[in-house]
Amino acid sequence: MAYMQPELESELLCRGASLVGVADLRNIPVDVPGGMPFGISIAAALDPVIVQSIINGPSKEYNNEYDRVNALLNGCVDFAAGFLREHGFSALTIPSTVVTIEGELKETLRTPLPHKTVATRAGLGWIGKNALVITSEYGSAVRFASVLTDARLLPDDPVTFSGCGPCSECIVVCPAHAPSGKNWDDTLDRDDFFDVWACYRQTDRFKNDNDLRSNICGMCIAACPLTLRYIRKAQGKGTAV
Repeated sequence: MAYMQPELESELLCRGASLVGVADLRNIPVDVPGGMPFGISIAAALDPVIVQSIINGPSKEYNNEYDRVNALLNGCVDFAAGFLREHGFSALTIPSTVVTIEGELKETLRTPLPHKTVATRAGLGWIGKNALVITSEYGSAVRFASVLTDARLLPDDPVTFSGCGPCSECIVVCPAHAPSGKNWDDTLDRDDFFDVWACYRQTDRFKNDNDLRSNICGMCIAACPLTLRYIRKAQGKGTAV
């Protein structure tokens, strides 16, 4: 079963994914939809030029980029699920989150299995003080989607603690004062270190004030030193994503 893993990962990268990892979802403290034992985490990087422009708040251009990357990721998870099913396995897609809060999500601001859980279990990064996944390659300028499967893939080593250390850049820049400053580890609940409701209220103000389609901000993404390293690297190459 692992024989097909390199082919699948290669195909996803060719379709625009920036990072791909495999998570072992057995024995995690959340209910995995469909009881699937493995998850494929797929990340796509945001355009560094647009990310650099949102240090003082989101724009329509950023909203368009958000939608572009979500569409790219959703194409990737659809392909991955089809690939797995063609090989005789079950697959369940969890599309990239559209930040329009409705229904039960509006009551809890939680999903049953967050993409960030699959991503950290797949070794793609850690949860930053801004409650987003931080990757060494792109900082937090990435979006995620996931595919759950019963195919016995070879999982990557999970990340279980923060790599942020004493960095406070996302805390300083956050207009909602949502990050507490506490470093994440995999024993913590999101609410132990981040005020998600303060973040939501701020993104709702941005949405209304700037005539955006989604509840987005991105200021903490633009301020992250690893995001800035990604931007500088992209500028040195003279390319955008």
